[in-house]
Amino acid sequence: MAFPERLRAALAFLRRRDALFSILICLAGLALVVAWHAPFLAPSNDGDAYLMYAKSLSQGSGYRDLLLPGEPIAVWWPAGWPFILSFVYRVAGFHHLPYHILMSLLFLGTGIVLYHLARMYFSAWPSFLVAYSFIAHAIMSQQTRTVLTEIPFSFFLYGGLLLFAYGEQKKSDMLCVTAMASIVFCTFLKFYGEVLLPALALALLVKRRWKLLGILCLLIALKVGIQFGVHGPDLLHRGKTLRQPGVRELAAGREATDAAQSFFQRNAPNVRRMLVTLIPREVFPSLYHVHPMGRLKMLVCLLVTLGVFAGMVLGLNKGMLFPVLTLGAMLAGLLTRGNGPYIYRYYAPVSPLITLFLLVTAREAFRRIRWRPRWERIALGILWALSFALVADKTVFNGRRLAEIDTPRAGSAVHDFNDVCECIQERTANDALLLSPTPAPIYIRTGRKTLYLKWGEKWEHSWSDKKLAAYAAQVEGQNIDYLVLQNSWLALTDFDLEGFEEELSLVFPEGVEKVCYGSPEPVCVYEIPSPGSRLDSCGPLRACFERQAAARPGSSPAPSPAVTCEAIAAAAEPDNADTSASPRAP
Repeated sequence: MAFPERLRAALAFLRRRDALFSILICLAGLALVVAWHAPFLAPSNDGDAYLMYAKSLSQGSGYRDLLLPGEPIAVWWPAGWPFILSFVYRVAGFHHLPYHILMSLLFLGTGIVLYHLARMYFSAWPSFLVAYSFIAHAIMSQQTRTVLTEIPFSFFLYGGLLLFAYGEQKKSDMLCVTAMASIVFCTFLKFYGEVLLPALALALLVKRRWKLLGILCLLIALKVGIQFGVHGPDLLHRGKTLRQPGVRELAAGREATDAAQSFFQRNAPNVRRMLVTLIPREVFPSLYHVHPMGRLKMLVCLLVTLGVFAGMVLGLNKGMLFPVLTLGAMLAGLLTRGNGPYIYRYYAPVSPLITLFLLVTAREAFRRIRWRPRWERIALGILWALSFALVADKTVFNGRRLAEIDTPRAGSAVHDFNDVCECIQERTANDALLLSPTPAPIYIRTGRKTLYLKWGEKWEHSWSDKKLAAYAAQVEGQNIDYLVLQNSWLALTDFDLEGFEEELSLVFPEGVEKVCYGSPEPVCVYEIPSPGSRLDSCGPLRACFERQAAARPGSSPAPSPAVTCEAIAAAAEPDNADTSASPRAP
């Protein structure tokens, strides 16, 4: 083909609106990927746990908790995402760049899939809004620097919805079966993906697709077989699925009515939170995070939520049965989630569907008044203004979130944590046993067995003396060598470190060595003495920390890390205590 003909073909391709919007989505996604890129894998307990399981699978050890003594079979994380990551681990180990590339490709692919899914029901511009609600979502953009499952879960979920819609349009059973396989695979990515299976089965039942319903039953049977093959019988008594609210009460032998009453009492507060804050936040995040809650804001939030639910009802008559059931099932599943610091992560994959059905309501409302010429232009102007407000709000909030997180201080905190883990790996025995509320990031970076300090998960943390005493008792009962408190966890939970150390001094009257590294939010490492041993001024860790601090260049927003060492002991033993914040002489 001659060059002019190729040029004309390229220009003809670009004249298509779908091609232009697809390119626009890719450019916007690439800009956000570049903006959020970091030269490391951000520490994350869930993300690093997936990397640990990927290592286990790639080594042929099975699906095991490598960080625990005895390496038991893992049951708390589904195996689908670690299985995919294991192929990357075989090639690149824990190097960050291949994982960033994989997450970025899935991120951009999900945006394209969402655009074409929305094009099944809308014109080009509303479809772009649906895709942009995912691309510009602050949590999704941020996760391109991690290996969390929200992005791959969204890719396979919306890929399945798109293939199912195409299969129904083309009357292709093969496409529908592929879509069902993609939906079933979502259950291997996140445990709350299980709620998608009843939605899919109900959609097939309503449409009387008996053949596809039978195939779905076979796929579910295959899924259960794979789960038991990977997790073994431990899935029954230790598995996360059977520990969900309401299920565990029935499994314990309680009456169904009592279990249902307990279920509704526990989750009733989540309904108000979902209606007033969590659903509207997925459309206009600044509305929730920037402006204080008042009567006007609550009214606007309720109107947005009612618009989403109205769109779901209207969608039943627009050939959108499966997307409606999917959103309904996922919202019902999210009602069982406690209000913790990670609740926004759970809602992030639902954001495109929430935007989709809000647009359905806006379109149908506009159609109702189009026959009135006086109001048509006004309504059209309002719709365009709201659509640009949605784009602007998502973009501004994404930039605000990036400015809050991607600062020299935040980057310094990550480097501080990596330095601490490097010193632990270098200066502790290979069989040293650690304890931490974030065990997976520590194991990945140190290779040391690390137990979990069970602290719970809450939105507003209240560190009572009873709770702190329970945490100190955990430290005493685990027979560990070191307790490690990650700096990002301390900042996230606003942990009462002083109160915890008071309880720790009561549990260990002989004293505990504490060495901290970093500023202004240090990583704290507590050396737990064995019976009869003496404190040795933070042992070998302090010297390694000081060497790391000397090697780090300091700057005004991110000064060189500070190293502090002190003994935590009961007040009755002042000879063993040094409560000053300055380093002690070795």
